[in-house]
Amino acid sequence: MYLSRISLTPRTFRKFVQDDYSIHKLVYNLFADAEGSRLLYVDKGGRRGVYTILVLSPNLPKVQDEIDVETKPVAESFLNHRQYAFEVVLNPVRRNGKTRKLEPVEGLLPLLQWFLEKAKANGFAPDEKRLVAKTQSVQTFTAKENTFTQHKVVFSGTLTVTDPDLFAAAFANGIGRGKGFGFGLLQLTPIS
Repeated sequence: MYLSRISLTPRTFRKFVQDDYSIHKLVYNLFADAEGSRLLYVDKGGRRGVYTILVLSPNLPKVQDEIDVETKPVAESFLNHRQYAFEVVLNPVRRNGKTRKLEPVEGLLPLLQWFLEKAKANGFAPDEKRLVAKTQSVQTFTAKENTFTQHKVVFSGTLTVTDPDLFAAAFANGIGRGKGFGFGLLQLTPIS
């Protein structure tokens, strides 16, 4: 697996990014050979004149003159730690039992409970005292004549790995829905 950082100057940002869907297209064009379900990215936004996107992929990106991409392999030992600081952008939804439609999870306590369920199913336990859920925005875009609405919630804190195999799969494959549109990438920093 490879971790890449895409850095866009204001000029290249204006050229390539018009909306959330254009970020999706930019990333997938750089990693055209990637299996869709294995390509994860997160939009980190702009700071100090540089717009950043992080990508976890099974393959190296294609080189493009106007886009600065730094890539490093993820060390095999990276997932051998027991505890990590983490951040993950998710699209929390539940299926309505009557209508069968997906509906956003709303409210701080329901969001935290939803995340605790996801964490358990993915082999880790967050420190509940340090768990933060911050609603960022709603992203809506149209692609191939379909309209998509996704609710961005950033979860962060520290976690302890409870099942190394499930945790490794969650890192490699992402968590939740909308992974092809910038959701689900577990951003991890090992804690000694």
